[in-house]
Amino acid sequence: LVRYGYSSAGDLITVHDRAGQLVREFEWDHHRISAHRHASGPWHRYRYESAQPGARVIEHSNQEGLSYRFDYLSQPPGPDGQPRAATRVSDSLDRIETYYFEGAAGLSRLIAHYKADGSRWLQSYDSFGRLASRTDPLGRSVHLRRDGQGRLIGVQLPDGRSTQQEHDEATGRLLTSTDPAGATTGYQYDAWGRLTQITQADGSTERYHYSDPQEAPLTCDSPRRIEDAQGGSKQLAWSDAGQLLSYTDCSGHSTHYHYDRWGALIEVGNALGQRQRHQRDGQGRIVASELPNGQIERYHYDSAGHLTRIEPAQPPLAPLMGGQSPAAPAADTHIHLRYDLWGRLIQRTHGGLTLAFEYDSAGRLLRLVNENGAQSRFAWDALDRLVQEEGFDQRLQRYRWDAAGQLMEATDGNAAQQSSSHYRWDEGGRLVERQLPATAHAPAQTHRYEWDAAGRLMAASVWQHTVENT
Repeated sequence: LVRYGYSSAGDLITVHDRAGQLVREFEWDHHRISAHRHASGPWHRYRYESAQPGARVIEHSNQEGLSYRFDYLSQPPGPDGQPRAATRVSDSLDRIETYYFEGAAGLSRLIAHYKADGSRWLQSYDSFGRLASRTDPLGRSVHLRRDGQGRLIGVQLPDGRSTQQEHDEATGRLLTSTDPAGATTGYQYDAWGRLTQITQADGSTERYHYSDPQEAPLTCDSPRRIEDAQGGSKQLAWSDAGQLLSYTDCSGHSTHYHYDRWGALIEVGNALGQRQRHQRDGQGRIVASELPNGQIERYHYDSAGHLTRIEPAQPPLAPLMGGQSPAAPAADTHIHLRYDLWGRLIQRTHGGLTLAFEYDSAGRLLRLVNENGAQSRFAWDALDRLVQEEGFDQRLQRYRWDAAGQLMEATDGNAAQQSSSHYRWDEGGRLVERQLPATAHAPAQTHRYEWDAAGRLMAASVWQHTVENT
């Protein structure tokens, strides 16, 4: 199905797919990968600190994209004598992030990550090197508890809430799961280890039935019948390759699925007898779809596999799967798509009207030009969060985030006048208050939200602020 090409030195240099198309290319330096790319995409190149075995990458450049430099910094040992090291990563936008590691070679673990905005994330581990806690830049920590086998048995959240899990000692299968509100869900299995029943905290159950492994060894792990908590029954049929062939809902309505020899979906038929068919090319891409009403939509791709033209659905003039092809629709009804080297959409044209997109080297949308030539512009912070959007109508929206990535303030208006909304979050990361400014139609408001231990919204209140004239 796939063909691999090697250099005289034994290094992998090309990969061709089943249609004979080149999909991967590689370059090597002393048997170390020095460059690679997908299809007709950008080249990604690497430079090493030396030609010696074990040399580390010091530069990583991306064609028409970001470039990175890696500096490896020595650090004093930790309090317990464990060796420490740090890696500083600088990109071509002058952003710097630093990663701190602890542990001997092969056992090193990330313990701190300083991001480009100066925020710090911390991680700690148990004596077996398993993640034990993670602390965000606001000082909120999540703690993980494990049993002697390393299985997760509990999570304590920053606000003190916790979840619990119980596992079978012999098999490691999950038996119960308890949420922060104390509601417990139970799980049962058969002798083959297949899930047979889920019991919710309210006592309702969902049951799963399977084929006998002796009679259907290839599909016995997939449920053939599911009984829901209301007593309804769903039927499922599977191919020997594990693909769903039919699904019958509780009302007896069936949907059927058909696949080609490569396992790709080519037809779906519903309970009303309606069918949607797909025709695929040698690379498995959909090139035509026949809708239930008989209309046909066609798709065209470039050498990189990008969808470049869509011929919208038209009344059929010939069967899709054989015979003469239908006449092509008028050109101005086609949808034309163009992409940059990275596969990002840069232009969409339909009916003579064009929508254009412009990105920066980090792949962030900078400018959107609509069909009338009006522009919308976007600005981003060092962590790739949207901080400003200037709309087609000169509407100006700004956003301010806290160190953990939670929205703190959103302003709306134009260059001359702005109004702000403020947001407040609890220790568990749930929105607890939203302050909205006064408008010409409504006074300023404060919205407050209350949550239960399981994270479900329990109450919402609105306070209106009146202004008294003196």
